[in-house]
Amino acid sequence: RNNFILSELNVHRVVITAILLAAKFFDDAYYNNAYYAKVGGVLVSEMNGLEVEFLFRINFSLHVTPEVFRKYQDELVSHAIGAGLETPRKANMGDVSKLPSCPQPVAPTPMIV
Repeated sequence: RNNFILSELNVHRVVITAILLAAKFFDDAYYNNAYYAKVGGVLVSEMNGLEVEFLFRINFSLHVTPEVFRKYQDELVSHAIGAGLETPRKANMGDVSKLPSCPQPVAPTPMIV
């Protein structure tokens, strides 16, 4: 199961799946898989499969400590700076655990046709 290679052709699938799972993990109200599939440009059946595959690959371990979050954040920013996508920030974000939580999404209103 470790034969996964992240590429520019599949990174959007990984990102949309991670966002979907993060929303389900942290929020009581979240959009359904069909919504994320539409945003991610994949079929609902593929989104459902990506969700299951992602969970098994991370051994259903969705909790990330602030220290691990900071480590990966720093590494991503470092890569972004090296690629010219980001400029170094002067302000230190400090303790990640003290960051405010994001507001919950507002459920989309159903369309009457």
